[in-house]
Amino acid sequence: MQLAWEMTVKPLSESSCEFTDAITIFETQEYLAFVAKSGVPAEHMKAGVKQALDAHNAEETLSFAKSRFCCKSLLGVTNENFQGR
Repeated sequence: MQLAWEMTVKPLSESSCEFTDAITIFETQEYLAFVAKSGVPAEHMKAGVKQALDAHNAEETLSFAKSRFCCKSLLGVTNENFQGR
C-alpha cells in the first residue's frame, strides 16, 4: 500500500490560515497479495485501514496545522491567532 498525503495552507487574513489535508491510498500488488494471503475479506481490510487513517488524521491534523512549521514558517501567522478548520 502506498499513501499520498497532500497538505495545503491558504491564507485567510494576515493573522489566520486554513489548513487542509487529503490522504489517497494506492493498493500495490504486494498489499493485494498480503490481503489475499491473510484470509481477511478485502472489505474488512479496507474498513480497518480507513478507520486507522481517520483516527490518526483526527488526532494529528489540528496539532500539525497549529504547529510553527505550518503557520508561522509558511505564512508568518502566529499560533495564538490560528483558526483551524
